[in-house]
Amino acid sequence: SILLALAMIVAFHWIIETGILFTHFFYVPIILSVIWWRRKGLAVTLFLIFSLLMSDVLMGDARGLSEDLMRGAAMLAIALVTFTLNERVISKGMELEETNQRLETRVAERTASLDRSNQELRDELALRIRTEGLLDMERRRLDTTLRSIADGVLVTDRDGAVSLMNPGAEAMTGLVFEEALGRPIDEVVMLQDDSTGERLSLGMGSKALTAGPEQPIVLLKRSGGRARVAVSQARITMEGEAIGHVTVVTDITERERLNDEIWEQQHYRS
Repeated sequence: SILLALAMIVAFHWIIETGILFTHFFYVPIILSVIWWRRKGLAVTLFLIFSLLMSDVLMGDARGLSEDLMRGAAMLAIALVTFTLNERVISKGMELEETNQRLETRVAERTASLDRSNQELRDELALRIRTEGLLDMERRRLDTTLRSIADGVLVTDRDGAVSLMNPGAEAMTGLVFEEALGRPIDEVVMLQDDSTGERLSLGMGSKALTAGPEQPIVLLKRSGGRARVAVSQARITMEGEAIGHVTVVTDITERERLNDEIWEQQHYRS
């Protein structure tokens, strides 16, 4: 096939009988072959130049050979320039493609990261909703429990201010929870030593007060009444640190009255 192509080129050269017109037909295939086949296109260019020179040799045209040497050099230069420019375009295209691939990879990674973050947020939100639901259920349970307790129950923070109280404490003190909220417990639960008339302080829960013969405690009500009470306190801790106290006030007036009646009956019989 190479010999056939060479023969066709030589015959064509003889028919045209002019090197200038003949070589001009070579520029288009040279440029296209270099663009399409890259390095193989350079081989095609060399083959065409070789064929052109061989046709001059076979025709015995020394002058044409000299001129075609110059034209061959020009064709080779065109092929090299075309090859260089084409390689640069291909290189830039490959760089652009690699850049696009890197960008697509980064976008995919970022999208995956955002998807994971969104899933984590959804999981956290679901956990928070469940936790808040459990806390709300515990609050309702605590509220129901406190309302069912006849004793007065008050919860104070670390500063001794009231943060929670049940209806029993409201009935004993004469204050509703909204009025007692944030006030020092000694302003809400006013205690007095019945034997000495000295005001007693619950303070920061430093000690528990228990009514008895040695220290009869009375609760001074807002209405002016008095009630014999027993008071106990427990510390609320979180991670080993005290964050408040629970105070329980028990009305023992009726119990004390019954004890007094029993004591009088026994004394009378004796």
